[in-house]
Amino acid sequence: MVDSIYAKGAAQHVNPVPNAAVHRGILVTSGVLGKDPKTGEYAQETAEQIRLAFEQLPLILAEAGAGPQDVVKLDLYFADRQDRAIANHHWERLWPDPAHRPARQAHQVSLPRACRFPIGRNGRPLAFRKSKNHGVDPLCWPVLDPYSRRVG
Repeated sequence: MVDSIYAKGAAQHVNPVPNAAVHRGILVTSGVLGKDPKTGEYAQETAEQIRLAFEQLPLILAEAGAGPQDVVKLDLYFADRQDRAIANHHWERLWPDPAHRPARQAHQVSLPRACRFPIGRNGRPLAFRKSKNHGVDPLCWPVLDPYSRRVG
């Protein structure tokens, strides 16, 4: 059975969607949004949405017993890919050591309403395998790639 994660201090989705879910030791996030957790509204400025999303990611991971060091890959979704420079500041704050940073892919997409930047959206989630002896281990194989419909 799936265990839903609703992280304290993280913005919640309008739809009935948790921040993350765990099933059989695999942790998968929903979209990590640039919303103010107190108001539930998207920040007006793109830079603030990016800051909020990167600020909330560790809260969601921690609620599930993981941390930034457990992330293998992030997909960042931008309304404008030029905003990657803004994300880089927060990226380097979470992962200061270049030898231990996760993989990353940036996508320019059409986003709904006031959303300008989510992390791990559109079926490209963060995924981990929880181990009884070692906390959370990165899940490397198999992962379903929803864009190609292949496992790998």
